[in-house]
Amino acid sequence: MTLWEGRLGEPAANAMALSASLSFDKRLAPDDIAASRAHVRGLARGGIISGEEAATLAAALDRVSEELGSGEFVFKPGDEDIHTAIERRVTELAPEVGARLHTGRSRNDQVATDMRLFFKEACRSLGAKIMQDVTEVMGMGWLSILIDPTGAVLGLWQTKM
Repeated sequence: MTLWEGRLGEPAANAMALSASLSFDKRLAPDDIAASRAHVRGLARGGIISGEEAATLAAALDRVSEELGSGEFVFKPGDEDIHTAIERRVTELAPEVGARLHTGRSRNDQVATDMRLFFKEACRSLGAKIMQDVTEVMGMGWLSILIDPTGAVLGLWQTKM
């Protein structure tokens, strides 16, 4: 069942095709798991869930992470996005508390947090690759670079023609 199916009745195939994003947001799975782990810790610290419930949810998230990493995670037709797929599986693993994973956060919160985590890592990775390439070119004697103590690039210039 989709998130909105209960309110709108049986979804039309075209509506499902339009709203489904699972095919391209699977790459957000590690970020969704990380954000969900942090959310569970926050719920426990705030007294919204007990320490035991937090431990149960954390264990379920660990299992989902393992399943996703090994390829044994089974996506189901009602999983319109990675967030619903993970929440569904957590609820299967921990039926008593699984639905509490969504307590206090909206789908928009999840998407924004997951995308921020994803792009933060993507930028870090791209920056590391650029620095690797610049270092390689500098090793050829073609470029020189001036970096201040904070790591900011102050200058980059060609030294050979």
